[in-house]
Amino acid sequence: MAHDILILGLGNALHGDDGFGPRIIAELQQTFQFDPKVRLVDGGIMGLSILPLIEEAKAVVVVDTVVLDKEPGTLYKFPISAIESDGEAPMNLHEMGIVEVVQILRGEGKEVPGTVIGIEPHSIIPWTTTFSPVIEEKVPEAMDMVMKEVQELGGEHSCMKLV
Repeated sequence: MAHDILILGLGNALHGDDGFGPRIIAELQQTFQFDPKVRLVDGGIMGLSILPLIEEAKAVVVVDTVVLDKEPGTLYKFPISAIESDGEAPMNLHEMGIVEVVQILRGEGKEVPGTVIGIEPHSIIPWTTTFSPVIEEKVPEAMDMVMKEVQELGGEHSCMKLV
């Protein structure tokens, strides 16, 4: 079933701040009830497996860590169309993610409509599920940003807050 809006959380939940995307998905699922036209997916480190999910959606909201060398905890919002490859090929399939999926789709003449909600990580430490305090305190704000984006994409009546 194709969904109008895909909310896709990316990152490794076992690498500290890198698990930001999956954490936002989990929090949204616990807090809101969504219309069937909105699909939430913990994309974790699925790599190229996210390609068909993105192809099926009319619009995508990606939630992930974004390293732009700003202050840790800085939240970003930019169009998926702004994603550019650095030109280096990933060393293995596990390193493939949203950048490579966007590049593949562009190669097929397709653009991915949607937005990236990102956060500048403080530390990405293997084998921990704990966020840095500065990242943890940004979870509610990031959730608000995602919900606002869903509303802007036409999901105004597609979710309701659970009590």
